[in-house]
Amino acid sequence: IMAGQKLMGTGAGGLGCITCHGFGGVKPNVIEDTRGPDITTVASRLRPDHFRRWVLDPKRVSPSTPMPSFFEGAPAAEAHDKVETMFQYAAVGANMPPPVGLVDVTNYIVAVRDEPLVMRAFMPTPGGGKNFPRGIAVGLPGLVNCCFDAQTCSFRYAWAGGFLDMQPSWSARGGNVVRVQGRPFYLASGQPLKIGDSEHPLKPEFEGYALDEHKTPQLTYRIGGVEVRETITALAKELGIVRTFELDSGAEAVTLELVDQPGVTFSSNAGELKPATVHVDREKENSAPGHILRVPGGKLKFSVTITAREGK
Repeated sequence: IMAGQKLMGTGAGGLGCITCHGFGGVKPNVIEDTRGPDITTVASRLRPDHFRRWVLDPKRVSPSTPMPSFFEGAPAAEAHDKVETMFQYAAVGANMPPPVGLVDVTNYIVAVRDEPLVMRAFMPTPGGGKNFPRGIAVGLPGLVNCCFDAQTCSFRYAWAGGFLDMQPSWSARGGNVVRVQGRPFYLASGQPLKIGDSEHPLKPEFEGYALDEHKTPQLTYRIGGVEVRETITALAKELGIVRTFELDSGAEAVTLELVDQPGVTFSSNAGELKPATVHVDREKENSAPGHILRVPGGKLKFSVTITAREGK
């Protein structure tokens, strides 16, 4: 998909498809007769075999088309590989991240390229419900993104695909809930890390974030007198994320609640991870099946991996 972003874009190695084709309702600056259909509608309009024949040799399908033949004279294997790459990208449909080079004054889509992005925004809740005015969206290379709530210092959800459409926040009077460009693959309970065994855990306080040498954000918050540093990264070869925590809890044990969801598995490199009933909302005393990770106290650095099976 990321290779398709580059092929359909205007950067190095790109075929410049967005020079003539629209994207997400943004029209290219060309005359109407030469303007191609919106790329984001390809998956809903064309059968895969038609797409492949058309892109490989458009004039064979329609001799009068203004679309150029990009692969004329190219080795067959190379041409077919590039067409297949473009198809896999186009198949994402409305959740496609924008091609490299897409620029328009009416375009508010923020895309992640080769390094992480962090956006402070009024974030939505997938499927409706309470939104997050102090949301922090983290976009990671590999088309994996997540939402952290600075209000409660808790991880909220992760999604795959494009990053954010900031139009509701950046246009007109602004300040509205932004739009997520992708599909959620994990929704968390929203409960922060817990230090100690009290039934009434201390309310965490958000302190900020910093970027490391790879521009990966490290979120910092304080629970009582304990500073917690949390880093969120993407899995390299599977759909999922890794939450890494650094803190010194002294003699107090640390627990983290994880809500079970179809197709999602959990693992940790420290402590004991057990099935349990977990809190979804402590104030309303809602609960759900899940897992609890318990790590003995001390100077800690541990990770929790959340892996989702494709298609779930």
